[in-house]
Amino acid sequence: MSTPEKGIETPRTKEVVLQEFADFCKAQLEQVSAEPSGNWMSEEDALERIRLRMKRAKEELRPEETI
Repeated sequence: MSTPEKGIETPRTKEVVLQEFADFCKAQLEQVSAEPSGNWMSEEDALERIRLRMKRAKEELRPEETI
């Protein structure tokens, strides 16, 4: 058996990309709903982070399909 070459990544499946995005969104929303503390963030900050993460997910999926 040959091993994959270093630096060459196998494209991730649509399901993996979307599940990671969903988990990220859930974590952001939990931080917004938390009491103000070290982990708290505003709704605007959370939405901006989600928007940027969605853009990255779309770019990763673009060769096959988009969200």
